[in-house]
Amino acid sequence: MNCPSYQSCSAPLCPEDLTEGIWYPDEEICGANNKNQKWIKQQRKIKKKAKSRELYFTLAMLERNSKILVGTKGINPDGQVDEKQQIKNWLAKRPLRKEMTQAQKQEISKRLNKN
Repeated sequence: MNCPSYQSCSAPLCPEDLTEGIWYPDEEICGANNKNQKWIKQQRKIKKKAKSRELYFTLAMLERNSKILVGTKGINPDGQVDEKQQIKNWLAKRPLRKEMTQAQKQEISKRLNKN
């Protein structure tokens, strides 16, 4: 493994051993040289904004390029509703963020600097 913290880390999702897994907002986030992983960035945002710590997120949910708002919730672990259907519904409610081109970013910067 390339991660020096692999043996001692207790994060449930690790880039070194990434298969299927779940993550609750009160659990540890991997911090070893993986700051560029989009799903780790999403975890940090969720950890700050999530109100419910009893609902979990899957890797597919964390990899979704969508906005994380104060009311962002995970899915229910109680098993009464099919997990795949819950994930499908969760993803459907969160449209992908549009990526801006460098030209669009520069245009916005110019407009902001005018004021």
